[in-house]
Amino acid sequence: KSVLFFTFEDMKKSIFIILACTFFCLTSCNNGQEKNYFEKFEYHNSFSYNPKDNVINFDYVFFLPSKEMNSTVAKAIKDSVFKDLYFENIDFTVDNYKDVIDQYIKIFVDTTFKTDDIYLTDFDYEYYFFKEDSLYFLNEEIIGKNFYMEYYTGGAHGMYSYYYTYFDANTGIVYDYNNVFREKEKVLDIIIKRLNKMDENNEISFFPFLFDSNEIVPQFELKPDTMVFVFNPYEVACYADGVVDVPFAFEEIKEYMNNNTPIYKYFNKK
Repeated sequence: KSVLFFTFEDMKKSIFIILACTFFCLTSCNNGQEKNYFEKFEYHNSFSYNPKDNVINFDYVFFLPSKEMNSTVAKAIKDSVFKDLYFENIDFTVDNYKDVIDQYIKIFVDTTFKTDDIYLTDFDYEYYFFKEDSLYFLNEEIIGKNFYMEYYTGGAHGMYSYYYTYFDANTGIVYDYNNVFREKEKVLDIIIKRLNKMDENNEISFFPFLFDSNEIVPQFELKPDTMVFVFNPYEVACYADGVVDVPFAFEEIKEYMNNNTPIYKYFNKK
């Protein structure tokens, strides 16, 4: 493989540009529905974490269900978003959310980052957390949630991850690998075969021990006629390989799927 060398700051800027474009495209779809059912929140602040007044920056962009949405579905989505953001045992409104999050993060910084650990002091890069959730209607039966997280708290590079969640728009049920597939072991087998093939083609450096040791439950992203299994850095390959996408056409995996879910119906349109 050819290797490109670039600085951490270059990587950070590139990721933010790609992220902004991706989420703009996603949240632009069906924006009439989104405006009625989802409310956007933004939070930006910096907190000192050591006696030298070094700071760690927090930037959160997320959506929550509005009062227009079915309460059961709204609770499922809100619980999921709060889990992404690590907001435990807190609640807020449109009017007070910044103050509430301030208090929560101050406690988090005081208990987590005010230490003498060398990993917090051996590099001069700016420490930060960036998290973004987007909500959208995939169709009338499915609400999608895309979650991106990026952070740097010392070391040679930052970390970033993508997560995808799909809700039943009528019941709030979360559809994932465990209830979308009825033959999960066979799906794992074909994923591993595809990863090995990608390794043979020098597309990635597949490390099976990572797959096994991480006890991964594969997550997926839905695209027209394709289900893409998504693996974040260090889940199946080295950091340099980035996020590893393993796509399968619906025809390749439909025999392993439960045929009574909105996910199956999404593909099986005929």
